Amino acid sequence: MAKKNIGIALAAQDARSALARIVEYDAAGIDAVWSTSMAGGGDALTMLIAAMRHTSQMLLGTSIAQIWTRHPVTMVQQVLIAEGLVPGRFRLGIGTGHKAGMVDSLGAPFERPLGHLKEYLEITRTLFKDGSVDIEGEHYTARASIAGPVDIPVMASALRPKSFEVCGEMSDGAISWLCPARYIEDVAMPALERGADRAGRDAPPLVVHVPVLVHEDRDEVYDAFAEQAKFYLQTVFYPAMFEAAGFSNVSRSGWTRELMDAVVVTGNESEVTRGLNAILDIGNVEILAMPVTGGSRGEPGKTAPLEGGPVDRTVALLAELARSQGE
Repeated sequence: MAKKNIGIALAAQDARSALARIVEYDAAGIDAVWSTSMAGGGDALTMLIAAMRHTSQMLLGTSIAQIWTRHPVTMVQQVLIAEGLVPGRFRLGIGTGHKAGMVDSLGAPFERPLGHLKEYLEITRTLFKDGSVDIEGEHYTARASIAGPVDIPVMASALRPKSFEVCGEMSDGAISWLCPARYIEDVAMPALERGADRAGRDAPPLVVHVPVLVHEDRDEVYDAFAEQAKFYLQTVFYPAMFEAAGFSNVSRSGWTRELMDAVVVTGNESEVTRGLNAILDIGNVEILAMPVTGGSRGEPGKTAPLEGGPVDRTVALLAELARSQGE
């Protein structure tokens, strides 16, 4: 049976602390570290490349690099630096991000985001697989070559059925976020398989990105999480996903206890182990754990309320689970 990776989301205030965290996670035996963006506006992909030579075994990946920030050929060229430094340990996770942030920050042409994502996947995976690409699409033109084919997985974020189908058809894996386990099992996995069937191949794995904290005070964890994740219920797509998962009117009701019970894995070590194993038992998945800390992360001079002991316990448990998966 293939090992099911146990990964952790990187959170740090600056590049030095990010590197220290990555080295700590690698030494602890955690399988993978993923990063979206650095506090203060730094670039996560650059940070991960800088960390490659300071790690010995762990996988490093973006979850996600927004496609609007780089042309797909430029993305490939940057990722090749990671592959050249430490072959076989980088995974590229891409996605469209949220309309408000991408339009306001970058002026991104956010119409038909899935169309952009599909062309981006086609260009990057073709260039990695074949060593060259010659594509003139509706959104991107790419004519380029590299020294030769390289085996670099290209994954993509997914939330609704159509995006999971695209991942099943065109990517090397899907990356979810905040999806309840029953949504993963009843909606996401079947959609991945439908997309894979269209392409005549096996369904790629699903990286289940899930909030996690080892802490006995569930109310404290939920208060911190609700503050940390309040943005997502103000969007269009996450409430629609929760509606499909059986939770109605979340835009008005907010992060109810019932909803957080379905999304957050917390409790003592035994309870968190059971919660994560229940996800792994779905099959063809791996874990990407985001330690719950609270809403003040990233504000100068402030410490997230649950940093310290609970996060340390969480890291230790994730490392233990990673080791047990390898036995």
